[in-house]
Amino acid sequence: MFHATVSGLPDLKSFHEFTYKMWSSAQDDRFAMLFLRINAGKKSLTASFLADFVQNIIRGKEYILSACQTEADAFLVLVDLERLPLNQLHDRLKADFTGFLYYYDCVIYIGVSFATSRLSSIQEWEAMAKTACEAACMHGASSKVSLMFYRETLNTQHQEHRILPLFDSLLSHHHLGIYLQPKYRLGQSSPIGAEALVRILDTNGHLLNPASFLPTLAKYELDNQLDLMVMESVLKCLHTWDTSGMTLLPVSINMSSGNFISSDFMDIFLKVIDKYESVRHFLDFEIGAADFYSSPNDMESMIHTLHDLGSSVSLDGLGGDTLLMSQLEIPPVDMVKFHRHFLLTGMKNANNRILFEKMAEIFNACNIPVLCEGIETSKEAHFVQECGISYMQGFYYGRPVPFDIFEKKYMIPQPAYLAFHTQ
Repeated sequence: MFHATVSGLPDLKSFHEFTYKMWSSAQDDRFAMLFLRINAGKKSLTASFLADFVQNIIRGKEYILSACQTEADAFLVLVDLERLPLNQLHDRLKADFTGFLYYYDCVIYIGVSFATSRLSSIQEWEAMAKTACEAACMHGASSKVSLMFYRETLNTQHQEHRILPLFDSLLSHHHLGIYLQPKYRLGQSSPIGAEALVRILDTNGHLLNPASFLPTLAKYELDNQLDLMVMESVLKCLHTWDTSGMTLLPVSINMSSGNFISSDFMDIFLKVIDKYESVRHFLDFEIGAADFYSSPNDMESMIHTLHDLGSSVSLDGLGGDTLLMSQLEIPPVDMVKFHRHFLLTGMKNANNRILFEKMAEIFNACNIPVLCEGIETSKEAHFVQECGISYMQGFYYGRPVPFDIFEKKYMIPQPAYLAFHTQ
């Protein structure tokens, strides 16, 4: 009810509309909101189960002032902090929930979704949420805490408080996770290239969605360090494969276009490129479509610079953002990548399919090959092929894997090198 279907992020409008009613008669510094989600494994949540849950867990507790069932397995609860102080939250919830959990063999995950101005800092919010979530651990639940605040400013602070120290540690210890996802061409069983993707695990072992950390890194101008580290890691890997006699494949890396206007960034960028001169022409730089069409003249200049270095350039994510037809022009790139959102839109109806097909036809007519990314099913793969697109990428063809696994699975020794070493 309070989360967007696609992204899973909080639906702030509906949440605030509901909480306004619950808070309208409450004092502003006395209450907290808990979000309870029931995990019964593969068992279905029956009506009798839910009735028992409401009767034994929700009602009859003096510290619970109000509650509503937001989804089939979730409840939103208004807690009186004067009747249940924060320092007693863990012990009280454990005492109230333990018998119920053992009887039904289930787990209740608890998170603080909203609280009052009594909690002034992000650290206090996180401590409260961790305490609440720990109450769910008494029956074998994971102790990992996944937290999303419904106040946008606090949610931003939480992300930054979590991401910045983690990223600093990863850079210091060179533990940044870089995976490769294969790209394929229609009719070929072996990949024709790969895309390098950043994968970061938080301190609890959760895989972080790039959308959760890239904006924070960009805000604090750390995306340039990320770009340089990814590029050097890919070049180093290509160099290792080259000296080992492997047949190299082009590898795409995503670059923040704003970094190229920084002279400091370009100085380091060119030094790294020159260090791996023998393999740099296997680099493919992916430039975001939104970046290109917001400033096409500057982007064209940057693309020519990358071409002069011997690298190829792809336009990434076309169709992922709103784009006016008046903005559309043909970029001087070596490939265009259609976003998964554009693919799903094209599959909705006949008219959308025509637009999808014609866009592919336009770029093909300009001798710019089109790759569709985010393909996850055979139905999507078949649709893309019918629309005249010959290059594909997505989970249907191969998931991102670390360098060493990609090498074992996809890389092939050069014939001459193989013959020499088998004599």
